[in-house]
Amino acid sequence: MKLKISGKLLVFAVMMLCFACESGSENAPVDEMPKETLVDITEATGIDFVHDAGVDSSYYFPEIMGAGSVFFDYDNDGKQDIYFVNGGDHTGKVPPENRAVNRLYRQGADGRFTDVTANSGLTDNGYGMGAAAGDIDNDGDLDLYVSNVNRDALYRNNGDGTFSDISESAGISNEGWGVSIAFLDYDLDNFLDIYVTNYVELDTTVKCTYRNGRPMYCGPANYSGAVDVLYRNNGDGTFSDVTEKAGIATAAKKGLGVVPADYNQDGYPDLYVANDQQVNLCWINQKDGTFKESALLMGIAVNYLGKREAGMGIALGDLNNDLLLDLYVTHVENESNTFYLNKGEVGFTDQSRDAGFEQNSLLPYTGFGVGFLDLDRDGYLDILVANGRINRGNSPRLPGDKYWLPYGEQNLVLAGNNGRRFQDVSGQYPAFFEPKELSRGLALADIDNDGDLDVLINNIGAAPRLYRNDVPAKGNWVSFTVYDPELKRVAVGATVKILGENFQSLYPVNPYYSYITSNDFRVFAGLGDCNALTEIEVTWPGGEKEIFPGSAVNRHIQLNRGDGKRQE
Repeated sequence: MKLKISGKLLVFAVMMLCFACESGSENAPVDEMPKETLVDITEATGIDFVHDAGVDSSYYFPEIMGAGSVFFDYDNDGKQDIYFVNGGDHTGKVPPENRAVNRLYRQGADGRFTDVTANSGLTDNGYGMGAAAGDIDNDGDLDLYVSNVNRDALYRNNGDGTFSDISESAGISNEGWGVSIAFLDYDLDNFLDIYVTNYVELDTTVKCTYRNGRPMYCGPANYSGAVDVLYRNNGDGTFSDVTEKAGIATAAKKGLGVVPADYNQDGYPDLYVANDQQVNLCWINQKDGTFKESALLMGIAVNYLGKREAGMGIALGDLNNDLLLDLYVTHVENESNTFYLNKGEVGFTDQSRDAGFEQNSLLPYTGFGVGFLDLDRDGYLDILVANGRINRGNSPRLPGDKYWLPYGEQNLVLAGNNGRRFQDVSGQYPAFFEPKELSRGLALADIDNDGDLDVLINNIGAAPRLYRNDVPAKGNWVSFTVYDPELKRVAVGATVKILGENFQSLYPVNPYYSYITSNDFRVFAGLGDCNALTEIEVTWPGGEKEIFPGSAVNRHIQLNRGDGKRQE
């Protein structure tokens, strides 16, 4: 295969080659990676969902933005199930009974998925964007929130394989253009609250064209920003809209991604929001039910040049194993995906250039979904990015071509090299990299319970792709369920610090990252050549710490609150 390389790309290639030489024998050469180590098993596992964007030549803005999903074990059988969000009619001309609906697929004991939507109660037929799972009533099963371009929906898990739409009775009334969702217990009352990013104030009368007059999808610059929504869980099956009371209403931005975490390390969960073509927001919890916007002070509002970027998806994790959680934000073409290194009490610093991420902007990619995982279990996190253009490519669509073909892009795999720099190794994963599709959501879960994370890519106007992780296990691993027996649920918002032989790292208990998706509730750690854990420390929501004894590796461990040694 012949490659045409620009001067800038040649410089980048030389830099990467030099870095590979400096790394010595600590990392095997990427060209030794076997082919098809991310295996597309979509069809083989029975997933026949196809996203319907409702294309009708009107260039309805939401068509280009949405396709999300949820990994969650809704029936508590130990297997990850999948909920796909659909688009469909946005004109009101199609009768409700004929509209496209979201789909629930149950995973069976044989690893295949069956569409069980019809009897599930989850036939939401709004124009959907994303969804997230969370146990809102502490009854031990996962409920579901769905974001739509108009009215959102909240579904309670009935515990018998069905769900009930409780939106109205629960007080869920967001009628903005809802996008990403996060559950968090911001007031530490043991009930999960809900934060929803709202994108823009959509005006369908606005029309946009290229210079030659050809119609195009409008961008966010053509609309006013919208206020996100915060719902407080009242603990009785209802929620109160506390957006204004909590101070969230002071900012009307163009929100897309959101990740809750304790960014200032005071024991209370905060919120980081990626905004499109605007400064990002970091809502710091004031411990009194209110939040203070502090992104600029924290170093995560803009990039190192002081420029606003088109924030889409967000990933959170300890990229350099220094026991601090870092951030990675995806952007449009001609902008670098930004790596914010956590420096502790002083906040974050943009290290995109030093880590090699800035060079990725030389490639014409628009990133949305994103996730951290240790593909080869070498002890360092790698990064997956789902890409897809928002404007047509240079090649015109020919008669017979699929509508979305000119918008398709390849997805990316960025390998962590000792936490110092990241190398684009996408070509080593052909099934993941070679398809050019309009990808948006990216979700991670261990679908086969083998100790590594598998990957789901959601595509606009097309079928999704489910990839089984068959990367050779170069290192050891461990996974955790971090559980609060009193609440009967995973302790969302906790963190797990792992110490072992020549190894340390920090992991958030947080399925709410990427873009319009939610992910496996378990924690997964690649350990490299670490053969035993010497200590495990859990910081529970609120800041209480417990030390758990060391453990052998290559196993799943459940960490129950109260079973460890409490630290004063």
